[in-house]
Amino acid sequence: METKSRTERKYRRLRVIGLIGLVVFSVIFIISAAMLIQSLREYAQGDVAYAELRNNVEISEAEAGSDPVSSSDNQSSNTQTSGEASAGLSAVSFSTLSEENPDFCGWIFQGGTNIDYPIVIGEDNEYYLTHLFSREANKLGCLFMDYRNAGDFSDRNTVIYGHNMKNGSMFHSLMNYKDPETFNEYPTMTIYTENKTYTLELFAGNIVSGDSQFIEFDFENDADFVDYVDNLKANSTFESDVAVEPGDRLVTLCTCTYEYSNACYELVGKLVDETDG
Repeated sequence: METKSRTERKYRRLRVIGLIGLVVFSVIFIISAAMLIQSLREYAQGDVAYAELRNNVEISEAEAGSDPVSSSDNQSSNTQTSGEASAGLSAVSFSTLSEENPDFCGWIFQGGTNIDYPIVIGEDNEYYLTHLFSREANKLGCLFMDYRNAGDFSDRNTVIYGHNMKNGSMFHSLMNYKDPETFNEYPTMTIYTENKTYTLELFAGNIVSGDSQFIEFDFENDADFVDYVDNLKANSTFESDVAVEPGDRLVTLCTCTYEYSNACYELVGKLVDETDG
């Protein structure tokens, strides 16, 4: 009888342990499912928000034949209007976007990819990691300029950050530049401001450690600037024949990558004013 009683107690303990394990597993499953649903909901909400912005953006083109923000390649429904005085965002678009978010400072576009987004500049480099252009909390965030920059692309190196999202949005397509063929197909991007249209002539892409200060904003002299550019080219994932001179301005696009802990990918280009020449 005593042996039977011990066996029954052991069996009951095993049942209790099994039930506890089942409950714990069920709770973990429910939490994981809820987190996945929330993540998918945020992806969808963010994508819709940026699609609505694109529908209302108009570009003023100073030169006939310039590429508008709207492109059948990426199925954007943006509108193009002609302008006589300058190239850039139309006055209506700039005013509307600035009214919605005073941190707005430009728009970046690359035909054939998902890069078609507003750029903002905040008081730090944290807020727009988790907030949309509308300032609604969302994991997609918004493409944002480093708060240490002037905000008007006048610096020798303007830095723009964005997430590498799993659904392919934001700066995810920068990952493609690890393949040299991507550069051959997409060697430029376009940046629109209130009064200017710039071409960004890409010349280097590097995998770097986010634990180090890999981006320079200020340069002691022209030789320091040239050394910086040469180092970027020497370690690039692709080769470019774009010539960068001491007087040129750079734009660095930066996002996370996953070769190792806290790795980043920086794609760097030379800013060319389309209204010059």
